[in-house]
Amino acid sequence: MSEAELIVANSIKVLTQNGECRVDLCLGDITRLPMEDKMDVIVISAFRGDYSPSPQSVIGALQRTFNLSVEDVAKDKEEDLRKLYSCWWSKPLPSRLPYRRLLCFETRRVMDGRPQELVANVFRCLVPILNNEDGTVITPLLNAQQGADEVAMLKGMVEAAVNWMKAGLPLRRMKLVLYVQLKDGEVQGHSLKRFEDVTKTFDDLKERYEMQLLLPKAVPLEFDVYLSFSKEDEEVAKVIKEKLSSAKEGVVIYDSSQQAMNTDNVFQQDMYSVMMKSARIVTVLSPNYLKNNACIEQYNIALCCNRRALRDMLAPFYVDSVEMMPTYMGLVQYVDCRPHDPSKIQDACSSLSVSLSITLHTELTVAEFDPLRYDVFLSYSHRDTEKANCFVDMLQKLAPNLKIFFDVQELKAGKSWQRTLYHSIDGSRCMLALISEPYLKSAVCQEEFALAQAKHFQKGKQHLQLVPISLEDLDTIQPEFTHIPMVKGTPDVFEDTVNTICPAVVHWLTGGKVDTSEALTKMFDEDNVSSVFPTKFSFFLTWASHMHEFEFELY
Repeated sequence: MSEAELIVANSIKVLTQNGECRVDLCLGDITRLPMEDKMDVIVISAFRGDYSPSPQSVIGALQRTFNLSVEDVAKDKEEDLRKLYSCWWSKPLPSRLPYRRLLCFETRRVMDGRPQELVANVFRCLVPILNNEDGTVITPLLNAQQGADEVAMLKGMVEAAVNWMKAGLPLRRMKLVLYVQLKDGEVQGHSLKRFEDVTKTFDDLKERYEMQLLLPKAVPLEFDVYLSFSKEDEEVAKVIKEKLSSAKEGVVIYDSSQQAMNTDNVFQQDMYSVMMKSARIVTVLSPNYLKNNACIEQYNIALCCNRRALRDMLAPFYVDSVEMMPTYMGLVQYVDCRPHDPSKIQDACSSLSVSLSITLHTELTVAEFDPLRYDVFLSYSHRDTEKANCFVDMLQKLAPNLKIFFDVQELKAGKSWQRTLYHSIDGSRCMLALISEPYLKSAVCQEEFALAQAKHFQKGKQHLQLVPISLEDLDTIQPEFTHIPMVKGTPDVFEDTVNTICPAVVHWLTGGKVDTSEALTKMFDEDNVSSVFPTKFSFFLTWASHMHEFEFELY
């Protein structure tokens, strides 16, 4: 195998509030990672305390390729969290290696849980390892050598990675490597029992996650405090609730006992969702807290929320001394209330109540429907939001189930956001382009229009019906905006335009005939069109013929 024989066979793009993250499915040898692609963390798996460099293991490959003894690395760990997470990680590795640190995931020879559930501990460990800094990870299919089901393990690893990325973990890229023999980029052999099933599962996950689109949404806060505590500390939690209630009248507290870890569902996102609707997150630190997996998960999600919200959400209350506090927990400023001191808890709650004034924040949320299948894409300048709303209101009034892409203009600047918009245009059936002077000056609006126009002149299922509407008299207009005559929508006729265009669009989308009444014909006749852009072209006839020439199925 040549040094270049580690290839990316497939990738999943994950849209998060932190930008675009990726999960790559790689084929080849994990030790063939080029130095220019150096990763922050390499993950390996082993049986508890057994670092034997067996021929088929990553531990063995590291020994052969780099003369790196995992057994020696394990003697001087950076942090040992095997009691909590079944993981430990190394101090910085030698600079000659294409990895900065090593994270070892250990299991017993007799599993005490499904392996794909235990692997979630790897991502919990990445919270302190990445330490709120963007990072990258390369990992084999964990436990493959230990006999775990390969498809279940891949599914568990990919789902955990995506869920943690969406919950705010700054994991920018994860490379998941399947060990195969390659020659000139072609698979020559492998040791996987279910290679085809594994790659097919990745394809299915890619389809699921890449069909998700994040849309901006203002989210009102529902809770003042998310209170995270172990069941054994219920009495302390009760005191905290009482003190908070006395410090702030009408305080709304979410009790973490209402949420439980569910191994069959996406509990990270559930926790994240509730926490992000809270002004502050209070964690009741104690020995009992650290023994509770749900509490640890809540603390880690709270750290991610803290980073994403760009405000201090996490407020640990240290109520009982912990013999071995994980280093990363000790780095977060806590309020010392030991040992269960009511007066200290009172002071902590009084201070906390001052910060409970926030009532709203904005986040990107997953669209409720397939983002690549829209009926109408509304393209407009942010200055014309009010007029764009008129079209949306009328379309929804006429057809409540219509799928409309109604973008918030100022959020288009990011590269990954633009890419998402363009994918959405590519899957839309009709675009209403609200043309104004600011629209013509916007580079993003110009790109949207150009893409829509290219699809407008395609036939069959690639066709997109583009309807340009001028919102004002235009002094000058670029040539690329002149290929399709515009509908007049200036202030003097704007209401009539909305009342005419929207029903026509809905009729066409639902397979009906476009109304050819006298009023509609007048709206699209040559005189009205020429008042915006001189032409001998009858817009109404052209538009109607386009609508009837191309047939579509409703998505």
